[in-house]
Amino acid sequence: MQELKDKYPEYDDVEIEEIDEDNRPEEYAHFNHEFVPAYYVDGEHVFDGVPTLEIIEEILKKGIS
Repeated sequence: MQELKDKYPEYDDVEIEEIDEDNRPEEYAHFNHEFVPAYYVDGEHVFDGVPTLEIIEEILKKGIS
């Protein structure tokens, strides 16, 4: 993600929160996904599993729209 944020400054305003499911299970419990990492934008599940750079860019685009 940082590579894309460095290349495209418009992504700097996208707030990203990482939740470690092992260390913060109470915050993780309400998320519904099959694989980690899992990505949500405004509470909506948009992708889970290992993303490509292109998928991460699409997720960041959703975060600024």
